[in-house]
Amino acid sequence: MQKEWFLGVEWDESLPEDRISLWPDWCEEVPQLTDFSIPCCYFSEPLVNKFKTLELHLFSDASTKAYGTVAYLRVTSSNKEILTSFVASKNRIAPKIGINGCFAVS
Repeated sequence: MQKEWFLGVEWDESLPEDRISLWPDWCEEVPQLTDFSIPCCYFSEPLVNKFKTLELHLFSDASTKAYGTVAYLRVTSSNKEILTSFVASKNRIAPKIGINGCFAVS
């Protein structure tokens, strides 16, 4: 999909011949996304009042084609058990990367 965007293919135009052969592969992978889920709560109820430390971690990275960032919580419980939980993420196709990954974290 990203390549089509860079090529400037409009939604109502036919794909170039070299890209048409790749399209069925992409369509086969899309249904796999239906199994992806993220829990609504960060941690179970018993842990909420028993943590020793609570940290918010942010990570950002970029390539020549895109950039992304993720935020997650890291908790150390009173019995020294370490747990992590996904908070949020963001990604973008980025023709001009620059320092956009840093701005996504802020």
